[in-house]
Amino acid sequence: MTQESHKSRRVGKFIYNLIYFRKLAIMTEFCAKLRGHDLLNQLRSGTAGPITHADLSNCNLTEFPPELFQLKDSLEILNLGENHLSSLPDNIFEFTKLRVMFFFKNNFESFPICLGGLDSLYMISFKSNKLQEIAEQR
Repeated sequence: MTQESHKSRRVGKFIYNLIYFRKLAIMTEFCAKLRGHDLLNQLRSGTAGPITHADLSNCNLTEFPPELFQLKDSLEILNLGENHLSSLPDNIFEFTKLRVMFFFKNNFESFPICLGGLDSLYMISFKSNKLQEIAEQR
């Protein structure tokens, strides 16, 4: 390989990386804007496509938003931190791809036993809740 072709290959790779990182920045910007009440509104209007990450932190929620079930086949990461949740729906097992969940700073007093039905779940956070017990599975 000549030195000239080596330089061309490096420049080509550099341009490819710039394009890739620009696309990544655009996607990150879009995802950052699609959160909280904006995400809930899009789910309610049926305009939200398949989403893998949902950040509904600090939305003043008192119950699990039923609109989220529209994402049950695509959602992988769910942040419901800093709300007022104290329970989860029994059919949460329908979220087949859910891997990570955050419930920090909510009002849970016992660990929701229904989370045991989430086979793909491998990380969960209940930091700063009022957990007093972990009920045994029936």
